[in-house]
This record gives sequence, structure tokens and C-alpha cells, in this order.
Amino acid sequence: MSVAGRIVRNSSFQLADAVVSGILGLIMTGVLARYLGPQGYGQYALVMAIVPLFQFVSEWGVDQVALREISRSRAEAGRIIANTVLLKVGPSLAAVALCWLVLFFSGYSAEVTAAARIYSLFLLAHVIGPVSLAFTADLRSEYLVFSDILATALNFLLLLAVVQLSGGLPSIFVAALVAVTVRETLGLYFARRYVAIDFRLDRALCRRLLSQTPTFGVTRLLISLSGSITLLLLSKLETDEALGLYGAAARIPVMLVYVPTILTASLFPLLAARHASDRAGLRRLYVRGMELVLMVVLPAVVGGWLVADQLIGALFGGKFSAAVPVFQWLMVQWLCLSVGMLVSQTLVAVDGERLAAWLNAFVAGGLLIGGLVAIPAGGALGAAVAASAVYALAMVVGLIVLAR
Repeated sequence: MSVAGRIVRNSSFQLADAVVSGILGLIMTGVLARYLGPQGYGQYALVMAIVPLFQFVSEWGVDQVALREISRSRAEAGRIIANTVLLKVGPSLAAVALCWLVLFFSGYSAEVTAAARIYSLFLLAHVIGPVSLAFTADLRSEYLVFSDILATALNFLLLLAVVQLSGGLPSIFVAALVAVTVRETLGLYFARRYVAIDFRLDRALCRRLLSQTPTFGVTRLLISLSGSITLLLLSKLETDEALGLYGAAARIPVMLVYVPTILTASLFPLLAARHASDRAGLRRLYVRGMELVLMVVLPAVVGGWLVADQLIGALFGGKFSAAVPVFQWLMVQWLCLSVGMLVSQTLVAVDGERLAAWLNAFVAGGLLIGGLVAIPAGGALGAAVAASAVYALAMVVGLIVLAR
């Protein structure tokens, strides 16, 4: 099969996964928003912002390094995957412990703290996440689609049960944790049928992987901060209701991140492979990827602006009407983020991970400064406008850097 055919095939499976999971996710979001209200949904969004911050401790970039190594040396896939899993056990335990320690001093409510502690256990489930790297490197995502859809459906059913039983915030995250555990366990099952994974420690390989992780680890931290910092600032500078409005408005753009993720996940192994052997082909692949991103994302942004009022009302209800302009600006942020993701992944594929890290540092710093200025003046809407401006600047800088 041709390169284009492999990309289309792999992306089609991922798109099917994203569509089914996205529809169920939107329904779950609507159920949660109506059940919790703006204030309760703000607390839910806060938990979703806190826990991923600690994922950088459990990963520290080793997954990305492993994927690049597998893409360049498929014969070593089994050994690389096994040792990547082993490398993540200790850091994952440390990530959970650090999360609990920070929560102890955070000053958040007892319900938010309890929910975050429960959800932090997903960091342990992600220890076995690297088993999916063989599928990613070979563009065979169909093996992962089943487990993703099943886990999302299970989460949906468990959430309905929680709502029916009038469960609290911690119960909602117990349901999510169960679904994540099922997904990762199924991923391990399929991976062991696809590639021989021998869980024996190879110290030389571990040293080789770890020697490449520092920059990736910093990038992972910066991405985690970028994804959470606005919500964390809102939690300290604004009310739970403002936090809920922003969290609801961000829900659709966050789900839509699947679109550039699908494309970049399919392109990255091919870009990494061509860096060593076909620079002209690499550039053609990058240009084609950018065309695909813009072809999909631009119409969605325009459509989102035009139907924002109806969309927010249908999903969240009248109590969230103030989230409409916030959603419109976050769709602009999504456009800039989508382009930036392709630029960042291309930089990593050509061993430019330090430049990618600097771009992510620019975003994290910009979101912090912009949030501190814009949130007291404009609340949730100010936060959205500031975030869009920061990602737009980062996109322009990234395009200029990559062009050189």
C-alpha cells in the first residue's frame, strides 16, 4: 500500500474512533453540565485540569522517544516497548504521590480533593500505555479503536448510573477511572498478540532511551501546563461558575484536538523515517499534512462561530449561555493549536525537539502572563481571548522556525 493510502487508512480508523467516542463524549458532557450546573461543572473541570499536570512525571517524554526509535528500527519494537513500560513504573507511583501531596496543600474543597485523588490513579493505568506504540509506528490503529470505543461506552453507562443514583463528584471520577483501566488492559491484550513483548530489563536500552528524554520531558511538562494553567488561574481568580463556563466552552475544542492528533500521529512515524533518508520527501509530506489540517480545521472554525449560540444551548442548556463568546474564541485557539501541533511534531521528527520545547515554553509563559492580565478584567471571556492570542503568536513563530 502507498504512503498516502496508509495514512488515509490509519486516519480513517482513528477518525471513526474519534467520531463515535466524540458523540458519546458530547452526550456525557451535556448530561454532566445539566446535572452539575455551572458551579459543579466548574469543579469537574478543575479536577480535569489538576491531574494531567502530573502526567509529565510518569512519562517524562519516554513514550515519544520510544515511538521515534520504533519508527526507525521496527525490529526492536518488542524490546523498546517492554523497557519503556518498566521505566514508567517508578515515576508513575511518584506522580500519584506528588499529586496527593500538592492536593493536601492546595486549599481546594474536600469534594474536589477527593475526586482528584481518585482520578490521579489513572496515572498508574497509563504505565502500560506504551504497548500501543507498535500500532502507532506501523499505522495500524484499528487494533486500538475497539478498546477506545468500548471504554468510552462503558464510561457513558457508568456515568448514567452515577447520575441516576445522585452520586457526587468522586463517583463520576471512579467511573472514568474504571473506563481508563479497561482501555489500557485491552490495549495490552491486543499488543501482545501483535508484537512479541518480553518484559525483561535491558539496562543498555534503558540508558539509551533515558539519554534522549530530558528535552521531551520538559516539553511534556510545558504541554501539561499549557492545557491546565488557564483553568487553574480561573479557579483562583474567579468563581466556580466562571470556571464552569470556560470548562463547558472548552469541551468541544478539546475534543476536536483529536483531528490534528489523528493526522500528526499518522504522519510522525513517516516524517521520522524520511528524515534519515529522504529530505525532499519529508518536506512534501509536511506540506501535504498542512494542507490536510487546514482543509479540515478552517471550515469547522467558521461553522463553529456561526452556530455557537445554538450549539451551546443544545448541549449545556440556558444556564451556560454566557459560554457562547468564550466558545467562539476557543475555536480560534483550536485552529492555531492544530497548525502548531503539526509544526511541533515535524520539529521532533527531524531531531528539533529543543526548538519544540522552546515553543511550548513560549505558550505556557504566554498563557500565564495573559491569564493574569485578562482574567481579572474579563473573566472567562478574557481568558479565552488571551489564550487565542498566545496560540496565534506561537503558530506564527513555529512556522517561521520550521521554514528555516
